Amino acid sequence: TTSTLPRAASIRALEPTELYQLKAATLHHVFQFWPEQFSIVILNIARDLSRRLRALDEKFAARAL
Repeated sequence: TTSTLPRAASIRALEPTELYQLKAATLHHVFQFWPEQFSIVILNIARDLSRRLRALDEKFAARAL
């Protein structure tokens, strides 16, 4: 059975926006059949998250001054 977790957040776009969804089952399928492509996807997600966290950290650091 598939359980649905409650949303962690809600957003509202300020301009026309295109969204993509990557389900866990799809990501697992890529992992099983195309491990090299899976690695690329995971590395790109990690890089983007890292970039966003650095930018957020810089904003908080600037406020603390």
